[in-house]
Amino acid sequence: MIPPYDPAQALALASGRTAIRDRILAGALAFLAPDSEVAPLLDVASYRDASGERGELAHRAITLMTQAGMPQLAKIFRALSDALQAGRLGEAERVAGGLPEAIRQVHAAVAVAATGET
Repeated sequence: MIPPYDPAQALALASGRTAIRDRILAGALAFLAPDSEVAPLLDVASYRDASGERGELAHRAITLMTQAGMPQLAKIFRALSDALQAGRLGEAERVAGGLPEAIRQVHAAVAVAATGET
């Protein structure tokens, strides 16, 4: 099973610098807020009219989630980006259906990880 949040990976990708990791994490969490940049990806009905734009947004999300140590979301955004870029809208809608739960899992995992830090 792919973890929703991997704090060790996030820290390693930030070259062991907690300040950098924390800034990336904050940016990723802001991106995932319901009324922020991720909102269009949660609106699967919009895929039919703006699949190219949604594909680009999903592609940008892959990098951000990878840098933030969120491999589960990176994988979902990769599948979503691939489906949108290929015009497989039904598949994109199915993949996007898992986003709300995956985002909830990330928030829960980040909260648990934060309680373990000094």
